[in-house]
Amino acid sequence: MNDIVQYPPGVVQQPTLSYEETIARERAIFASMKAEAQVRQLTTATDLPRNWPHIGTWEDRVRDHEGDVEYLVPDLIPRGLITTLFGRDGIGKSFLMMYVSMCLAVGRCPLTNDSGGTPLRVWFLSTEDPERAIVSRFKAISESLCLDPYEESQLSQNFVMPQMKGIDTCLQITGKGGQPTASQYARMLERALDQGAPDLLAMDPISDLFRGNQNAANDVAPFLWYCETLADRYNMALALIGHPAKDEESRYAGHSLWSSKSRSRLFLFCEKNVTWLEQDKRTNGPKAKPIRLKWNDGVLAPVSELEQGDTDRAIRQAIEEGLPHWAARGEVVSVANTAPNKMHKMLPDYDEADVRRITGQLCADGTLRTVEFDGTDNVPDIRNKRNVAKKGVWWNK
Repeated sequence: MNDIVQYPPGVVQQPTLSYEETIARERAIFASMKAEAQVRQLTTATDLPRNWPHIGTWEDRVRDHEGDVEYLVPDLIPRGLITTLFGRDGIGKSFLMMYVSMCLAVGRCPLTNDSGGTPLRVWFLSTEDPERAIVSRFKAISESLCLDPYEESQLSQNFVMPQMKGIDTCLQITGKGGQPTASQYARMLERALDQGAPDLLAMDPISDLFRGNQNAANDVAPFLWYCETLADRYNMALALIGHPAKDEESRYAGHSLWSSKSRSRLFLFCEKNVTWLEQDKRTNGPKAKPIRLKWNDGVLAPVSELEQGDTDRAIRQAIEEGLPHWAARGEVVSVANTAPNKMHKMLPDYDEADVRRITGQLCADGTLRTVEFDGTDNVPDIRNKRNVAKKGVWWNK
């Protein structure tokens, strides 16, 4: 007996489909849903930032990125990526970046001061210091570089450092719903970059560029993403200068994104009256060797390898000439910090760190030997370890 199905009023009876027809109908519905999802995905992609990478073949992508990463300063400042320079108050971050910028503008290598390179265009946007301080630094650096007439003209053309004091240089503002948007200053900067971007854009300090919480990922990530976008879009090196976190052990600002988004992270610090620039992170290769800097005639600049080599040879010679006189009197040069016969006090014309380093090298190569002696008669005492109170170096020739 056939069942009679009663449909409510207004409901249209659907025709009965066979199994094959049902499968075909479901496949058609699935294909339609898939097509709609693809359309929605493409629509969403078009709403993404205009520098969203194109999805091309691997051959195209490899061809677009052939060769090594270009560095404006060898191993330290890469083109198209973010470099951060952190350091404590008054250590000389802005001064050092200005020195680097002026060297690049005239075609010199900031690390060696060698000339003959290609002059690069540099914009240094800083609200950190008053105009008088900036002009004073410009004059001091220019004099220290001993520029010839051609280099002076290149510096005038390539080094741009406008007056920024009093200008709101915040790059992002947070609108309704907490979504960050580019500020009016950021749009103005983009229009200027569209007219002709520099090879290096240095911005100082981070605290004026970024108004969010430096420890909050939701604040830090959009800011660094925007900076990354600028560096990539205009194929320029972008250097951000800032202060590390309050913790004395910290070498960068609050959240770990300040480190992970930096492709070259530099730290400027002073230790035992010697200023050092260390690279704490480098994405595209091994970290560079620490660079020693010194103030000379009011200018903070790297000590070249040639200059450092001359200093090392002079210290070695002074030690080799001085220690025999001590040995002739049966005395040991102490390495104790408070001892009157401390090695670096014999050589007051040289930095303590250099003297200690060369002394260590002389001990390593056998020119000097480390001995232990008691505190009573200043004579080496190897037999009675209980009386050993100090250590020193002894002439071994």
